[in-house]
Amino acid sequence: EQAAAAQAVLQAMLMGPPTTLPPFPTRTRKPTTPMDPNDPNYVTESIGTTTSTTTLPPPDEAMLRKTMLGRQNIMTNMLKTDAVSEGQDPVDVEGRFAVSMVASAILSGGEDNQLHWDAVHQEPEHDGPMKTAREIEEYMIAWVGSVNTTAFDPDRAKDDFDKAKKK
Repeated sequence: EQAAAAQAVLQAMLMGPPTTLPPFPTRTRKPTTPMDPNDPNYVTESIGTTTSTTTLPPPDEAMLRKTMLGRQNIMTNMLKTDAVSEGQDPVDVEGRFAVSMVASAILSGGEDNQLHWDAVHQEPEHDGPMKTAREIEEYMIAWVGSVNTTAFDPDRAKDDFDKAKKK
């Protein structure tokens, strides 16, 4: 439960808030009812057209680097193995694997990630994406290694017994 909640929170942080915009542009129909010219909301159609363009400044490398290193720090905290103990039930450990999928999002080859990682690579003191890859590997090994495959589950044992009995 906690792993699923953490995954949802982390995805919201990485992906941003959900949007209400439709996936494709839509247009509003022209009104069909005539308006009173004396109405203060009455607007005549403009003959000339004006266009405005907004250009964003190029992304600042320091800001891109700070953003990606912040994301990486979040992943580092998510991938801690402090709670790992030997002999855990496989069912209890299964939810932990979703965290590694979320953490791997910053390793994907998307254009945004590449832009951010390029900024990180400008300063050689940072490990870059290999740090996260190593942490994911250590996390998975720790949790998979903690599983006791001989853990007794009374419900599963009863089901296995009933199946064997029917044969």
